[in-house]
Amino acid sequence: MYTPMILLRAKDLRLMPSEVDELKQNVRLAVFKNDACGRHNPELGRFRDYLRRIITNCAYDILNARKSSIQVASVPEKEDESSDQAFEDEWRQYILEKAMEEVRAHCDETTFMAFDLYGR
Repeated sequence: MYTPMILLRAKDLRLMPSEVDELKQNVRLAVFKNDACGRHNPELGRFRDYLRRIITNCAYDILNARKSSIQVASVPEKEDESSDQAFEDEWRQYILEKAMEEVRAHCDETTFMAFDLYGR
């Protein structure tokens, strides 16, 4: 479900295809270990921010492992605002698509088309 956000971070950090697969697995494992989906406390912040932190930490772990095995020109030390905004934009697009699927499932096609043309 959150694969698009993982892929966006992997693209931002220029991970290799094999590292992207590793990142997806590591993020899933981290979320599962922490039972983040079942126990997230909204008072501590938004789930998507928590998820972004998990994705970023897992990606940096992969970059650091790469750096220790070969010399890399640079590993980004800090997230910049543009990557934060890109993540936020990707998140909003993902939520919009899921909402549109839900709306489509609950109305006839003509009504949905009118809604889609008017709303978007």
